[in-house]
Amino acid sequence: MVWMVGDQLFQRRQRGVVSFDVGNTLLEPYPSVGRVYVEVARRFTSDPISAEAVEAAFYREWRRRSRHFDYSRESWRELVRAVYRGIHPIGEDPEYFQVLYEHFAGQEPWRIRSETWSILRQLRQLGFRLAIVSNWDSRLEQV
Repeated sequence: MVWMVGDQLFQRRQRGVVSFDVGNTLLEPYPSVGRVYVEVARRFTSDPISAEAVEAAFYREWRRRSRHFDYSRESWRELVRAVYRGIHPIGEDPEYFQVLYEHFAGQEPWRIRSETWSILRQLRQLGFRLAIVSNWDSRLEQV
């Protein structure tokens, strides 16, 4: 028997482990990376900052860096600086970075993707063991 879970096919006779990464697989920034960055920035400036521009810059910089990103605090600081370069000087503010970095250590800017629980339940019902793996930084434990 073949089962469809999400966009993956699994056969009933298959047994084993299915692993999932956390970031953008099980959890995602909410409402979006750009909006979270701008919401935190509003605590520091009343200047208009485009969440869409920040979002686009984040994903552009992430694609550029992600293969060699070490998830250190300094790497995140450099990413935030690069995201804001040409958009707003808030990216250079160490206090802003500190608050933003700590904000992403909490539950507020994250949500579990809508299909996550359904997919995990279906796989368990099919007899799969589940593993969650991640190269996320140490903030994951708090999230």
